[in-house]
Amino acid sequence: MKIKGILEGGKIVVFDKKGMHSLHGKGFGELKKEKLILCLVEGAFLVWKKRLEVSHEGKKLDFLGLYNLACSADNKFSSKYKVFVDLKERGYRVKCEESCFRICLKNTGKECPVFVYEEREDFLMRDILSFIENSEGEIALALVDEDMEVTYYIISRIHPEGTEKREFEKIKGRTIDNFVYVEDKRIFEEGFFGMPFASGVILAPIEALYLGEKGFLEISRNGKVVSKKEMLEMFENLSTERYRVYRDLRDKGLVVRTGFKFGSQFRVYKGNPHLRHSDYLMDVIEKDFKSAWSEVSGKIRLAHSVKKTYVFAVVEPEKIEYISFSRFLP
Repeated sequence: MKIKGILEGGKIVVFDKKGMHSLHGKGFGELKKEKLILCLVEGAFLVWKKRLEVSHEGKKLDFLGLYNLACSADNKFSSKYKVFVDLKERGYRVKCEESCFRICLKNTGKECPVFVYEEREDFLMRDILSFIENSEGEIALALVDEDMEVTYYIISRIHPEGTEKREFEKIKGRTIDNFVYVEDKRIFEEGFFGMPFASGVILAPIEALYLGEKGFLEISRNGKVVSKKEMLEMFENLSTERYRVYRDLRDKGLVVRTGFKFGSQFRVYKGNPHLRHSDYLMDVIEKDFKSAWSEVSGKIRLAHSVKKTYVFAVVEPEKIEYISFSRFLP
């Protein structure tokens, strides 16, 4: 015999005591004052499973009738329903909340919010940061594409650290075009700066600026030593935000190289890049960064395919936050 429910106020209410406790025991709804409150997604799922009969204004609703009413009330209902069904079929207990679903991850047992997005929506970093700020630990995101297929991501705030914190005796270099050339190869072999060139090492502007600021590099131009002010003027075309992230990562003992061939700004190593592959692909953005989900999804997929983690370095006036994105199967 089907449990009966009434659609009112955008929720489905079950009054039958036996029925409400049966459903609640299986993880559905919220008990409130001798009644069970189901969200529309739960109600539609239970009607589809023929476990619930729903009436509205005295008339019985079949699955499509309830589904259409729900779509009228919530323009993302189809995507939410797709994600809910997918998670249920994977064996999860799914708790409905106003802004998300909530599940316990199988690999950790930790509770995790699942936010539903659609392919045509904008990617807004400000929203992602807000979700992380209001949640304990990591969050999950379910992205529904136009074929109604779901891709899941785990998103978390990370604190990258590396093993390559080094200090050097001051070395001398001279400008060559937009680069700085040094004879001492130890800066490459031990510090992992620059690339071999002629009989020495050539440094990219961002590397030269960092080493100069740290006091490890003295730069000459046209035979004259460049002051710190002149050095900053030489490299004024460098993005301030990008340099801040580079400096922060290097100060944390990470090795930073260009990520150009992977379509990102940086590739980042936790240790010796001569002995290991990079750990992160990273792009530098500001808090108000906006993009299409197709662009972000492509970067995450590429990082996943080469066994790296994709990271946004979010630059704010007083801090830098590192937000990692990883694909996962629930």
